[in-house]
Amino acid sequence: NAGNAGTAAHLAVFESLLNTLRAMRTAGYTVEVPASVDDLRRRVVEGMRTEIIDSPSAAKHVLSTYPDHCADPIESGNLTVLLCDELPTYGLCLFDERVGISGHNPDGTVRALVDTDVPAVREWAESAYETHRDAARPLAIERTVP
Repeated sequence: NAGNAGTAAHLAVFESLLNTLRAMRTAGYTVEVPASVDDLRRRVVEGMRTEIIDSPSAAKHVLSTYPDHCADPIESGNLTVLLCDELPTYGLCLFDERVGISGHNPDGTVRALVDTDVPAVREWAESAYETHRDAARPLAIERTVP
């Protein structure tokens, strides 16, 4: 399971996640990195559970800019998007055994990444994530009738 309590206002959710995975691999960590954004999206549709907490403006931007990349994963039930008005200035990813904390450039690209399996950091990260999750609300998908 992965979660991101940061903002992706200038990137699609899947591009942001893929870039974080690539940065982790570049930093020397063993992570499975899908070959492309489409491959990552396919994996989510086929069963990789992902939960993202984002700002309403970032979610609106991503959904309107990349509707084809978002529709199938959200409809599959494997991608949950939650909205929160008050988010930290860093990204937070919770993986099965590791925690990733990322800092971003203004354009949304990853500038710094801290990856760790230290129990005290995991405890802090889970608490921080739950604080934002508790304040978040589900994304309301507007359906259009053809």
